Amino acid sequence: MKKIVMTMITLAVAQHALAYEKCAIRMQNTASYHLAEKLNIPVQQTQIIRFEMGSWTKALQNNTGSATVAINDRHYTKYFKVFGLQINDTNDCKVTKLVEIAKENISSHIRQAEKYKRIISDFGYDYNSDAETTWQVFYSKAPVAADTPLEQVKVAIGSGDRKVSKWSQDDIAEMFDHYTNDSNGSHEQVWEYKRLYKTMLKDFKEVQAYEVEAERGDEVYIYLVGRHADGQLIGLKTYAIRS
Repeated sequence: MKKIVMTMITLAVAQHALAYEKCAIRMQNTASYHLAEKLNIPVQQTQIIRFEMGSWTKALQNNTGSATVAINDRHYTKYFKVFGLQINDTNDCKVTKLVEIAKENISSHIRQAEKYKRIISDFGYDYNSDAETTWQVFYSKAPVAADTPLEQVKVAIGSGDRKVSKWSQDDIAEMFDHYTNDSNGSHEQVWEYKRLYKTMLKDFKEVQAYEVEAERGDEVYIYLVGRHADGQLIGLKTYAIRS
């Protein structure tokens, strides 16, 4: 198996959102508290499944923009568009508006990727912290042919000029064997990774994994995906350190 430390380090809130990191956390918290109040449940019972920063104006300060937040309450996933106003030139903002989005307006590819995230959501976002989830929802913006040529995969995952390598099926099986070994994790973690692997194998003809070099030589991005019938890659992604 490739020597990857799969005790992942946390990802930044979203690559596009680094300049608005505190704002991103504020947006997620606002949506979480809103849903918890609406359902009359503790906010700790909500779970951020997906966060995507949208477009923002590009002035020197006081920019306006929005983000999409998907939240799971252990039974259903609710979607919100959150609007914000940057506070001067800081990475924080004021939330100005919150709008619920109908599930029907969310791509089926996104909802499928969110399904896998929900399976292992207990290792996710803490509404009181700056950390985002270890595994992130992933869906490609471009299709890949049935034989998954690497050049098409690179376009689909947006790797640019960075090196991309495909894991063998033995590597993938060994990774899941590691996570589903009782000596390497809690009983709940073992159960969740077994369920994740079983679900993805049911949904796709084959589960694939791609390793993409990151900015530092000892770090990589890992994409755990399957190819949908229409060619889109759907699954999860994370950030890991080589051992």
